[in-house]
This record gives sequence, C-alpha cells and structure tokens, in this order.
Amino acid sequence: MGRFALFIGGLPMGLDLHKSSNVSNELPAFYTDDITLLPYMAIWRVLRRQPIGFALFPYFLARKILKLRHSANHGNCRVTELPPVREDEIPPEAVVSMRPFHEVCKSQDMVHVRCTRSPSIGNKTVITSFWLDQTGAFYCNATWIYMQLGALRKAKTTFACHSYSVSGGELHTAPMAFEEWIPEIVPPGNDFIRLAADSTPSHVIETHRERIAIRTDLRKFNPDSLLEQIVRSSQEHFDYLVAKGVYAPLTHAETLRLKSQRPSVID
Repeated sequence: MGRFALFIGGLPMGLDLHKSSNVSNELPAFYTDDITLLPYMAIWRVLRRQPIGFALFPYFLARKILKLRHSANHGNCRVTELPPVREDEIPPEAVVSMRPFHEVCKSQDMVHVRCTRSPSIGNKTVITSFWLDQTGAFYCNATWIYMQLGALRKAKTTFACHSYSVSGGELHTAPMAFEEWIPEIVPPGNDFIRLAADSTPSHVIETHRERIAIRTDLRKFNPDSLLEQIVRSSQEHFDYLVAKGVYAPLTHAETLRLKSQRPSVID
C-alpha cells in the first residue's frame, strides 16, 4: 500500500489529523497500514497471488473480523510540505537505484524539481524525485521505497507520470503488477492507466504523452505550483485512506517506539 499511496495524493467529522486522542499533542499524529485494514475482497486479491495465500487467508480474515491489526512496523503522517534533500543525504542504495530513471527524464528534457523524503517513522524510508515536463502539463516521480521487518529487507524503485485536469480529476500512468492494484483505496476522480510491470520509464512517459496529447483541460504548472499541488493531492489521498479506515492511528506507545527506530539503510 505504501507504493500506491505515493501515486496519488474527506476527513470524517471531528477528526483532526494533528491532534489524535491516541497520540500526545507534542507528537504529530501518525498512522499505519495493515493488510487487515483492507476490504475483504482486497485482502483476498493480495493473498491469492502468494505461494501460501490460500492457507493464510483464514488467518487474516479472523484478525480483520476481530479488529486485531498487527503491531505497527512503520508510521505515516499527513504531508504539509516537501522539504528538499541533497543527494549526499540520500542513502547510496537509493541514489544508484533511482539513477536510471533520472537519466531517462534528463534525456526527455524534463526539469528536475526536487528530491524529498517522506515523513515516515519506523522501518520504512521513502525518497521521491519529481521531474516536470517542459510543457508543464505532466510530471514524473521516481520513488525509492525501503522496508525492513526483522531480518527481512526489501527495496524497490517505482516510476509514474501524472496530470491534473482543471475540474479536479487526476490522470496517472504507471507500471503496476496485478497484486499491487487495489481499486478500493483509489479516491474518486483518479483515472489510472496500468502498464506491464516491466515497462521502461521511456515507455511510461511516451504512453502518458500520447494519453494527454488531445486534452485541452489540463492544468499547467511551474516547479513551485507543482509542489503545492502535490502536497494538496497527497493530503486528499491521506484523508481518504483515514476516512476509509485503511490507515489506522498509532497508539502513543507505538509512536514512541517507532520514532526511536531507524531503518539500517540510513544508519
């Protein structure tokens, strides 16, 4: 889910994301995701592609019914800004993994807007690099995601293109494996073209350019206005996931524990 949430971005009445009853006022409100928080059919689709998914489904189903989410491994908070990070502040593994995507964007004469680190706590690190097309009609993001669970470590870099219509709709073009597609967590007004998981960055950009070629209703951005839009979109998606119950608030103890942890990749 972490990957999907980076692609796009209504609070229930009375919920203030900055003052959760489970977290002291001295700490930002952090939320976590867990497979047991997904809708039943989404849990089934995620598990059925796994080697022992059929055997695991009753276990996760029971935990969902009993509302027993797993102890949080990481936490996310609502983005309010996208502070820049320098290349020497980025884990070397991320720099190497993202370099081929950057080279493609450079070859397409795109403008590098910013690299930023998501405000996660615990065993998760997310670095995103934004590139704006010279027309201002779309941008690309290369996102490096690192997760750690005990001795298990996993990292991957994702790539996608995005445009915004003047009416508020969002267009996304991205490679995506079958098991990564969870339509239940897509907010209304978001239109996806899903490409083969092994699609090259050049193909993603070409497909998105062809997709928007005849559109006359797209917003045009400069680097500053793009960053403002990305923050708004991220907040809207975060709020949507909270309202849907896909994001659950961390307890005070979980927040303190995760804030004291740092993924080994950035030690």
